[in-house]
Amino acid sequence: MLFIDSSDPDLTVDDGRAYYNGMPFSGQVSTLLPDQTEIESLTYVDGYLHGQADGWHPDDTKKYSGTYDHGRRVLDWEYWNENGRLVQHDTFDFAGNLRHRKRWDEAGTLTDDFDAAAIAKPVMDGAVERTNPALSEHHGDGRLLFEGRPFTGQTVEYFYEGGPVVALEWFADGYSHGPDLAWHGDGARQYAGTTAHNQPIGLWLHWHHNGTLAQQNVFSGGGRQILKQSWTDSGESVVAADTPDRPAAHLRSDTALDRTTPHLHEGQPFTGVLEHHSDDTLLSVQDFRDGYPDGLYLEYRDGHQFRTGVNSATGPVGCWYEFYPDGRISREDCYDAGSTLLLRRRWDEEGALAGPMEGLLILNPHTGTPNHHTGKASE
Repeated sequence: MLFIDSSDPDLTVDDGRAYYNGMPFSGQVSTLLPDQTEIESLTYVDGYLHGQADGWHPDDTKKYSGTYDHGRRVLDWEYWNENGRLVQHDTFDFAGNLRHRKRWDEAGTLTDDFDAAAIAKPVMDGAVERTNPALSEHHGDGRLLFEGRPFTGQTVEYFYEGGPVVALEWFADGYSHGPDLAWHGDGARQYAGTTAHNQPIGLWLHWHHNGTLAQQNVFSGGGRQILKQSWTDSGESVVAADTPDRPAAHLRSDTALDRTTPHLHEGQPFTGVLEHHSDDTLLSVQDFRDGYPDGLYLEYRDGHQFRTGVNSATGPVGCWYEFYPDGRISREDCYDAGSTLLLRRRWDEEGALAGPMEGLLILNPHTGTPNHHTGKASE
């Protein structure tokens, strides 16, 4: 293993990746004070933080200790003050999302103790467990019944009795209608999407247990499949066996689009994929049908995918996502087929839910009136 000093002029860090003499760096980087006291030790593999990370106060007492996995903080991270007292303990999943956090003040009193994964699961008051015997399937039209009547509300599934939430689904008049969310037993995301009267709409994402994207399915507002993409847990693309209905024609535009009028190509409403560039920089990609945005939208910033979702004739449908540069989700907006916002969630750079959830509008199964959810600890 190569050991170098962080002040080495041949070491550079670009967009979170370390290079030594222009090549992705593998080895250990130490940060030293003028008296050669080591205050930080980081391990890199192929330019990414990977492995043990340690920090020390100037008097050589431990400051922090944790583990990186390809640039993401994972597992347990601990932080100490100058007196050697533990002041913070974070637990991350393998996707780099904060799962649990504890904090103590200088006197050793616990000040924060929250399950970040639990409060990120929008369980509604009155949610019905999916194992409830009062729930049944109507074999004629596929609707879900509660005590013999079409169910309106939310169902919840637990990993085991009293355990973590692993699935949430919304229904209206017996039909799956709204966000459909699932997690692995340890809290890592499994899939997320939106339905409208039992039909998938917009963007559906599935994740491997390690947090990498497993599958992306794109549906129009009417449930028509536009695109299907799959990846292995190491990020290699898997060729889809089917042929989804996505326009094949491609055009390039150097001007921003006017979405209020049809986009014409050679005098005809354009159907295809339109790329928006500024000079040689790709800014966005949008599917069009009959001159209007209809299908997958991708937006890029500083060379990274920043935002993705699906547009229909009415506007955004299904779940839309914004990402941090390292690929972790920073924001999720879910819309119904009429582009009404159903659910909005934001995450900070550590993977914790940032602020209350908002936008979820669903009929209360008991009163039939709109019920807004603003975030609730569920486990």
